[in-house]
Amino acid sequence: MIKFGFKRFQTEFPNWSKHHKTLGVFVKRVYTDDKVIITENKALKKLVEENSALLTSKSVQLYDRKTGERKEAVDYYFPLQNLNYQEVNIDYYSVGAMNTQQTTHFRLIFLIEDSKFILDYNFKSKGSYATSFYNFVDGISQIEDIIKETIEKEKSLEEYGIAKGSNEDYQIVAVSPIYEFIDFEIERQELLNSLIGIEIYKFDQEIIDY
Repeated sequence: MIKFGFKRFQTEFPNWSKHHKTLGVFVKRVYTDDKVIITENKALKKLVEENSALLTSKSVQLYDRKTGERKEAVDYYFPLQNLNYQEVNIDYYSVGAMNTQQTTHFRLIFLIEDSKFILDYNFKSKGSYATSFYNFVDGISQIEDIIKETIEKEKSLEEYGIAKGSNEDYQIVAVSPIYEFIDFEIERQELLNSLIGIEIYKFDQEIIDY
């Protein structure tokens, strides 16, 4: 679990959230008739009262099954910061020495309309013929292989934010501009087409003792 917080308030989200700097927690809904539903969490309620300018919001349309009535409202989220976010920490990179082995950690960044999905991956190499990062990700087929390998892992949705969907679709967890995380299915090619970046965030290398 990944810790997020603001001042004295802390909460946890599943492991897929570790590459997001900010996530929002739902705190309030205001209907057009001025009816207000607010979180019962006392600590969150106090944060809202003291930091209302930080709230993000979106308009929603709701359906009341009992009355058959449709209602409009505005949902509010309070942004929490990732307390252990891994910033990019690369000040040295080299492969191909016969007495070294290394692990390259990187993020695949996808933008589906305005919501961001980030997939974590790493690969190991060693020796004189070690695979470089360029060679490893050279071609879209390798991106597909990374996704396929990930969804075969245990609890892939909770751990990595992606799982098998129906047919050839994927089920993913993405984060919107108001820091709301949403779970939805996406067609395989649409996800691949939404790739906007690949970022190495950590590179570990060690000397091999012979």
